[in-house]
Amino acid sequence: MNLARFSVSSNGWYKTLCTFSVVTAALLATNALAQEPKVAIAIHGGAGTILKSSMTAEKEAAYKNVLSKAVKHGYSLLKEGEDITIITYGAGVHWALEVLDNNPEISADLVDLRTLVPLDRAMVLSSVKKTGKAIVLHEDCMIGGFGADLASIISDECFEFLDAPVKRSASLDTPVPFAYELEDEFLAKARFEKQLVELLAY
Repeated sequence: MNLARFSVSSNGWYKTLCTFSVVTAALLATNALAQEPKVAIAIHGGAGTILKSSMTAEKEAAYKNVLSKAVKHGYSLLKEGEDITIITYGAGVHWALEVLDNNPEISADLVDLRTLVPLDRAMVLSSVKKTGKAIVLHEDCMIGGFGADLASIISDECFEFLDAPVKRSASLDTPVPFAYELEDEFLAKARFEKQLVELLAY
């Protein structure tokens, strides 16, 4: 393998898929491979979390129904609301759905990006212009995470529509802990609900 390839970013020339379930992985990969020769599929580090333990039969059926509509109509909006936009992908989709299920009073658009390259900019910008508030949730660390680019795009293109600063909910800027208890505190999931509520109250 040509080691020089590691010195450049591949994000611009690989179609990058970030899935949160078996259903999305199968549909997106099949569609992408039929169109593009270069496809990168990003799976949560603890693949079992995404593909097994967090996906009950009931959830799988519900998400399959939602996704089938999304594929048919060309959007990636899993929930619709009026007060805030949650933009996420991969494991973050499960975290956001759990928080929204536990807080039914929160009226939020939940945008599952599904692909990072290409990015569904139109969906993101349209939702943020409607709600006026945006929080980007991702598993990556705060510094260097994809959420920084999303926040920048939103700030640049939706500034006059924003009622609050764009919030990023990310993992801590430390190495990933080995112990599960520490990893739970490291991940953005531990702070997302509090950050979401604070942004709503801004």
